[in-house]
Amino acid sequence: MRYLALAPIVVACCASLAHADLLDGLVLYLPLDESAGRAAADLSPTDAASSVAGTATWEPGGGAFGGALDLSGARDGGVATAHDFGTLESATVAAWTRLEDPEPARWDYLFDTRSRDVDVDAGATYLGRNRDAAFRFGDFEAGPDTYPRGVWTHIVLSVDSRKTKLYVDGELVEQWDGSDLNIGDRLTLGNRHTFADALHGALDEVAIWARVLDAAEVRTLTTRAVMTSRAVAPAGKAALVWAAVRGARAAQ
Repeated sequence: MRYLALAPIVVACCASLAHADLLDGLVLYLPLDESAGRAAADLSPTDAASSVAGTATWEPGGGAFGGALDLSGARDGGVATAHDFGTLESATVAAWTRLEDPEPARWDYLFDTRSRDVDVDAGATYLGRNRDAAFRFGDFEAGPDTYPRGVWTHIVLSVDSRKTKLYVDGELVEQWDGSDLNIGDRLTLGNRHTFADALHGALDEVAIWARVLDAAEVRTLTTRAVMTSRAVAPAGKAALVWAAVRGARAAQ
């Protein structure tokens, strides 16, 4: 009976630790839940100043969790983040995206750490999809059609000296040789650093960790927001999105 009495305490402690783990190493977290204005709040300890650019518009209640930022209006939308992150030898970048197929096909960028003065030779790079619908992280390229279209999709890139891994909806779809992520003070979200190739679709729940998330943590992020106080999606939206993604894959 003593062990049974302790069981609820053990469960509660485990849940608390799981929550704490996802906050460990968090250096950027943009829920993108604003409904107006040109600022995007960073809820991580960094509190980076992030400004919305161009024709990007808010979608209150239209995201994977809460609101989202729609970037499909023109090519100049995106988020500029003013903080010097430096070079992260271990890092994870995660975001919910609703990707569309533009006509004609063109580049879409999830993030870009380059600038007019800094190129890939200095370690600055990007994650985006090319005109062949294949994700690219710098010189690394995934196979085409690794993601669903028209529904909220969770994308994660983890980087360290051993492996660079790309996850889509919690599943490992590609891995390459190890690397690091030189973000510096040039981070652009949802667009190329020139603000000329906005993501054709919407962006939600952007987060960066200064560590590699393991596979279990990546899967957890497909079912909840980074912070559990925001984990309940309106009208069960997350469950509906996950079911739609699974259904689409089963039909392929």
